[in-house]
Amino acid sequence: MKSRYDLHIHSTFSDGEDDVDTLIEKMKSEGITTFSITDHDNIDSINYLKNKNLEKINYISGVEISSYYKKLGIHILGYYIDGNTKALKRLLIKINQRRKKRMKEILKKLKLRNGITLSDDDFEILMNGNNIGKKTLSKILVKKNLGNDYKEIRNNYLSNMNCKVSYRANIKKVCDVIKVAGGIPVLAHPKEIELRYNVKLDTIISSLIKCGIKGIEVYHSIHTDEDIKRYLEIANKYNLLISGGSDYHGSNKAKLGLLMKEDYNLDYTNFSIFRGK
Repeated sequence: MKSRYDLHIHSTFSDGEDDVDTLIEKMKSEGITTFSITDHDNIDSINYLKNKNLEKINYISGVEISSYYKKLGIHILGYYIDGNTKALKRLLIKINQRRKKRMKEILKKLKLRNGITLSDDDFEILMNGNNIGKKTLSKILVKKNLGNDYKEIRNNYLSNMNCKVSYRANIKKVCDVIKVAGGIPVLAHPKEIELRYNVKLDTIISSLIKCGIKGIEVYHSIHTDEDIKRYLEIANKYNLLISGGSDYHGSNKAKLGLLMKEDYNLDYTNFSIFRGK
């Protein structure tokens, strides 16, 4: 399902392949009229777009923050946030400091397990990049001819790391900070959570609401028709706001504006996230 709205897009400010200007041109050609750039633990796009003339495209400020609930890794999207909020900046600085610490732990394990070390240049690129994580590391390892893509690198070298350091922040803390920044906390890609941790959203949604979420990303490029209907029912049952996005990272991933797995049109309600303010 292609949409005029895409509220989940990544740029080179985190792990996306396209810079913001390229994304804007692509969105214009795709007919997208409302968008949000939601980089991982990064809000540089907000300042970049502050004085940008977007003509007829509507922009909603956004971020995707790494959090946890019990043993579940959960991403929270924050919409309409003020990028100058001190509490938000402090939280993201802390998360990215933890990312660096965790990456150093991963590199130690990689050396002990596989005898793999990075050159000084590669280490600097990794540690000073916009998104310090396994995906960025995997790109370096692919260049070292240790694998063909992220999936292969992850399976062969980066799985079962059992790191002591976690870069994720408590979900309640994340939701509270987003609200302090004037934003709306939305649960990102629930299907991914269900698949990764073998849980059903129905069983944890009440607890997540208590932690502060106000909406669900009902529409997403990995969601099937049945997933969307189920998440709509949950959103309506708990009076949660409805959002959606492609989770676009680059041309070889989900296309801009693609909001469901099947490639056909589905009747759907308007995004209530637009009315959330």
